[in-house]
Amino acid sequence: MDFLIPEKKTALYLSIVKSPNSDRRYVCFGEYFSNPDKDCVNVWAREISPSAQWFLAHKFERGMINHVHNIIDSPFVDRVYVLTGDFGSAAAIWTCTKEFKSFRVLLSGAQRVRACWATFRQTDIIFASDTQLELNNVYFSHDGSIRKIDVIEGPSIYFAEAKGCVYFSTSVEPGAPSGNFLRDLFCRKPGVGVRSNEAYIYSLDIANTIAPVLKAEKDFIPMRLGQFGSFMFPSGVSGSEQVVAYGVALKGFDDCALLLSR
Repeated sequence: MDFLIPEKKTALYLSIVKSPNSDRRYVCFGEYFSNPDKDCVNVWAREISPSAQWFLAHKFERGMINHVHNIIDSPFVDRVYVLTGDFGSAAAIWTCTKEFKSFRVLLSGAQRVRACWATFRQTDIIFASDTQLELNNVYFSHDGSIRKIDVIEGPSIYFAEAKGCVYFSTSVEPGAPSGNFLRDLFCRKPGVGVRSNEAYIYSLDIANTIAPVLKAEKDFIPMRLGQFGSFMFPSGVSGSEQVVAYGVALKGFDDCALLLSR
């Protein structure tokens, strides 16, 4: 065992950060767990070398965020983008140096900046919102400003990068809990941020054109009782124009691997 995350917390994504001044690379993640009271949330990192140890790279103090969705390393500037959730000011995009210093908020306080992935156009970023509480879009951000590029079918959690293209999916998931445990457990109605009972895969090219690639219907099992319906991707960056995807809780695509190629 390399590292046991304290207090049985988990990670949604593992990320690689490259040092701007050397050949050093770090694997890192932020803690991801149910945290309605906004307790402290840690970011952990480890240099990729045989003798390295995990270290606490940053601590979000109590009251700041619910959890960390992802950490995205910019290939163009000495910046790392930390995507956090979920509600109120906790939904945010933070930046810091590649040494995990000088944290500051770039965008915050709205569900439209609640994101799980991002990609870059030089110093600008593109990301999709991930919320079941309102309709979702893909956004372009320049120096803290934000504008909508296109509408998508639902919250976007998963993505994969190929040569010249980013693929991302939407999920079919429930809305906010009603407070009735059994009713929520067996509810099959998607949240208001989900436009239909279908999960989509989209492509995003270097011209910022977004196109639907594939869609599939959520299976009959309620979302909280079973799983959200979505397409997922293996971690990492494809060195070619092809990526692999697989369906989860989708009719006709469960336990099925897909090869996507432009």
